[in-house]
Amino acid sequence: MTAAAWRASWWVLALALAAAILPGCGRKGPVVAPERRLPVPAADLRAHIDEESVVVRWTNPKTRADGSSLRDLRTVRLFRRE
Repeated sequence: MTAAAWRASWWVLALALAAAILPGCGRKGPVVAPERRLPVPAADLRAHIDEESVVVRWTNPKTRADGSSLRDLRTVRLFRRE
């Protein structure tokens, strides 16, 4: 098989594969609202002033607002506002 024939057969195979895969992309279905899987707010939030800083303590929640368990809480962000 020559190089030109090999390239032509490769393109035919690639196009056939794309034609088989692409119709499955973007299937239409019913509209579904996005999930709000937020954690339950910390109930035991407490703070105190320690010399020149504010120390904030809380216990991370174990469940989400929808009642499902929260297993992968890795980052907690605390924002300050005056």
